[in-house]
Amino acid sequence: MKQVLLIGAHYTFAEYLSDGLKDQQVKLEHCPNSRSAYTTLIQLLPDLIIIDVGSMDEDVILFLEKKIKDPNAKSTPIIAIGELEDRRLIASLINFRVQKYFKMPLKYDTFFKAIGEALGMNFTADQTECILEMHVTDNIFFIEIAGGLNRDKISMLRYRISDCKTKLKMTAPKLVLMLSDLKLCFLDMTNIQLLLDTILKDMVIKKGNIKILTNDSFFQEFVKGHAEYNGIEVSGDIETVLNPLLEIFALSESKDPLLHRILIPNKELPESAIDLRFSKDYGGTAQSEWDSGDMLRIAIIDDDPVSQKILVGTFERIQATTTVYSDGITFLNDLNNKTFDVVILDIFIPKMNGLDILKSLQHQKYSSPVLVYSQATDTQYVTDALTYGAANFILKPQKPEVLIQNALAAISDRDKDGFGFGL
Repeated sequence: MKQVLLIGAHYTFAEYLSDGLKDQQVKLEHCPNSRSAYTTLIQLLPDLIIIDVGSMDEDVILFLEKKIKDPNAKSTPIIAIGELEDRRLIASLINFRVQKYFKMPLKYDTFFKAIGEALGMNFTADQTECILEMHVTDNIFFIEIAGGLNRDKISMLRYRISDCKTKLKMTAPKLVLMLSDLKLCFLDMTNIQLLLDTILKDMVIKKGNIKILTNDSFFQEFVKGHAEYNGIEVSGDIETVLNPLLEIFALSESKDPLLHRILIPNKELPESAIDLRFSKDYGGTAQSEWDSGDMLRIAIIDDDPVSQKILVGTFERIQATTTVYSDGITFLNDLNNKTFDVVILDIFIPKMNGLDILKSLQHQKYSSPVLVYSQATDTQYVTDALTYGAANFILKPQKPEVLIQNALAAISDRDKDGFGFGL
């Protein structure tokens, strides 16, 4: 059985991750802090490390430095999670064999897929179409599920409910589950049971405080036919479901406005490590540039197929995502849609040469560093390139290590942060 070492992160997240990996026959070991993590690492020698880098404090850096120097642990892949947004700081993690970085809240589907890839396994999320939304009004959880019952999203509910109850200091909370337009049958029985058991898990919410609004007859009969769910009220009428909850609101309010008001959230949900929505729920586009886990995005502008292949292969060694352009105009037109950490630019390219591209980027006040990588030996090309804003001029050909070091140096303040380039 493969093993994953989780370093840092909240216990609730660790429990959630442990359950998810258990389903994949993978064991999770949780080390709550980075300070003692190295001892656990050398004892366990896991197949993968997942580390919450937080704000990259000294303990995290010390652990990463010890790990990269240990011949037994050096090659162990790392996935980092956290709330960092500084690209230079995140790029510096590459020096420690960090393959992916995910900014919280994590998207379950892309995060678990990355874990599977790091372990050499195929992890796939439940693809059942499902919209799951939750909000809190006073002391009531309102959960709406539409489209279908997705097992992975349902599993998240236990941890989200528990987390909200604790952080919002909710006492004896109530819960209204609204199932919109669901047509269920006996094939959905295991998912229905999972949903109900998840809500009841750890007795965070008592059965008598759970109301379910649904017109689906199969769901209604399922609840009635199982003694373990006695006390949960199920109805297709919204007033029947909500009326017992009105006692917690001001009695002076009239009924209709009151029914409307309790459906409107009045408490902001606390931040969570896990997003209840998958990446595909956002229309297939990432809400954060770190949702896909890509740590380094590189644009390669070079019309030579051989050079293109070498450059792509070079940066794949550090799990960088590369986008290749055979001319500069296409690259410039693409800047409105894509973000790059580093641009690798040749001088001699069609339609618009490298120096003109540099002038255009300088005029746009483009902030990402540009490395000129060219066979141009005339010193005037070097002078002009640096004058027009290139971070460095590198003469072709060079070893992959040189290109990687220059790319990382261009975006990382290594003298300030004290990171080396032990590639």
